[in-house]
Amino acid sequence: MNPSAQTSAAPFAAGAAQPATVPLWWRLACGHAAVLALAIALAVSLLEVGAALLDAAWLAALPPLLVAIPAALLFWQAQPRRDVRPEGQLLRAEDAPHLFRTLAKLRRRLGSPRLAQVVIDDSFSVGLRHSWPFGFFGPARHTLVVGLPVMQMLSRRELCALVAQTLAAHSHRRGRRACLTRHLLDAWQAPATTAPRRRREALLHAWLDHLAPHARTWEAAERFEADGLAGEIVGRQTLGDALVALELRTRFMQNRFWQGLWARADHLAAPPFLPHATMRAALGAGLTHACAQTWLDELLRPDATPATPQLRERLQALRALPEAAPEAVHSAAQSLLGETLTRLQQAFDQRWLELNASNWRLRFHSATSARETVRRMQGRDSLLLGPEELAHYGLALDTLGRPDEALPLLCRAATHANGSAEAAFAAARLLHARDAAESQRFLALAHQRDPASRLRPLERRGRERSALSVMNRAPGAESA
Repeated sequence: MNPSAQTSAAPFAAGAAQPATVPLWWRLACGHAAVLALAIALAVSLLEVGAALLDAAWLAALPPLLVAIPAALLFWQAQPRRDVRPEGQLLRAEDAPHLFRTLAKLRRRLGSPRLAQVVIDDSFSVGLRHSWPFGFFGPARHTLVVGLPVMQMLSRRELCALVAQTLAAHSHRRGRRACLTRHLLDAWQAPATTAPRRRREALLHAWLDHLAPHARTWEAAERFEADGLAGEIVGRQTLGDALVALELRTRFMQNRFWQGLWARADHLAAPPFLPHATMRAALGAGLTHACAQTWLDELLRPDATPATPQLRERLQALRALPEAAPEAVHSAAQSLLGETLTRLQQAFDQRWLELNASNWRLRFHSATSARETVRRMQGRDSLLLGPEELAHYGLALDTLGRPDEALPLLCRAATHANGSAEAAFAAARLLHARDAAESQRFLALAHQRDPASRLRPLERRGRERSALSVMNRAPGAESA
């Protein structure tokens, strides 16, 4: 599964996956039975309390009350959240009739449940959100969440393939037991992601931790099954092309588009263009077929990242050729959203400006100040600079994206008897980026000079938000 997409296994991230000796559906059913037993115990206890109070037997009401209180607390903690609306733009059928007709066609062919809502957000994913309006034992309410960047980066066929793969996990064609397991697992994942790990909820989270490895094992097999089912509907090669395109577009967005846009903040006081309105044009100009093929070769190497073998295995299971398909003339957003696309682009661009305008100005002023510092220091002999001047010079070079020149200056400033914790921490961060063991020595030096620096991560601080990222971590979302 692509690294930017939200997976349904997100709540169960700890622990190693192990083969399940007892079927997952049986474990989930036992959990549901325990919750049902709590509900029955709560109802019986409340009836006994009511009867005792009517007879004025106050002491007789105490034992069932002691049962009712913990039963009520446990029952409430296990409940999935009733209705959590995803952030984004709610889409109606009259806004995008082509999209809704396509979704209806895919649902009929897959036998998947009805979609209560379709929401467009600015994440780079396609997923389902679930809520339970009638509580733990009622039917689920499904909301399809599609990222506008995905719609602009992919063709109509590729997007339909990803949506089909997402809906296939809930398809009735997978059998009653698989659908029941999926439904029960979604219900338990809701409190896993929304309930904080408080001490009084230790029993609930102990149960969720017990489910974690078995859920991952089952979902790994489910993903291949959903791929096969979606491949029968949209074509195996089409789904394979969509999975490859999603990986390549994700890499383009992370490594080129957002980095290229934010690099302009070093020289411009305001963004020269808005991201969502120009995203599609930037793809055509910035990702050539030769570059895409090179990236694909890197993704499919046996020694690639841990997420990559999964793509290779999925393509092999689909019997799809791993190739970078040529870019379509029109994007899925242009084909399926029509005139609504312009409104969505404006809305998300306005939101992006609200979130990032202050960060942009801060980066521009920092870069301007750094250039002035470098201009003043370049004519001086660095051997004659004091620790404070070395630190300022090195931090300025680092701000301007010149870490090779900044590192020796920061190391000298940090190891000086009067060196600062800031210089030591910056040197540790640059060394950590190079996987140098010496970074620990400078980090310890920074902690020694400023104990508060222990709260800082080694990664560079002040990263700008490239887009609204709330939905990337949304509970209960499933992505292709």
